[in-house]
Amino acid sequence: MNVNQETDGPVQPTLEQLDTWCEQALSSASSEAREEAERRLRYFFPTFSETQAELSDAYGISSGQERVLAVFPTIKGPADAARLMTWFLHQSAKVYSQTYVVRRLRTLVLNHLGVMADDQKSALRVSLLEAIREKGSEMPAFLVDDITRTLALVVMFTWFDMSESRDVIDQVLEGAVHRVLALQMLRAFVEEFNRELPARYIARQRRV
Repeated sequence: MNVNQETDGPVQPTLEQLDTWCEQALSSASSEAREEAERRLRYFFPTFSETQAELSDAYGISSGQERVLAVFPTIKGPADAARLMTWFLHQSAKVYSQTYVVRRLRTLVLNHLGVMADDQKSALRVSLLEAIREKGSEMPAFLVDDITRTLALVVMFTWFDMSESRDVIDQVLEGAVHRVLALQMLRAFVEEFNRELPARYIARQRRV
């Protein structure tokens, strides 16, 4: 996947550009640089949960608009956004990038997993588990925790409808290269399963 874009044209940025924007969004000392990086990243990693007015309010700008933000043309809905986010999670080796995209992905799952088809939910679940298996031993603990909690949401919201979701715990135990990693994942699963979610999320999903 090749990605280079000024917001004037629908050209995908490179992996290096995405990495740079993620680092700027999370660590730049300049508020202008952070906001510009966020603007670019929202275009390619939309959560479909933000409006122009909400973002303007967050930045102290009054726009009076409620229109949904523009997204990259090949992203037709939440499933496409999730696919691009998990691609980036697998491809990037940068902690800033992985941290940023997992947080966006969690928001997407909370708000829109329910509109995805079963095969799309399954692909997302598999991709998140594979990311931990492939990179978990090299990731900082907080990042493994973030990814596991996002995976736990997918499992929790599909528990009654997809039998494969009920096998994930066994897969964690069987596929973990490091016992400590497996225990860390299991703890995150338990905490996420017992977490009280806001009513606006519960209404959109079925959960165990």
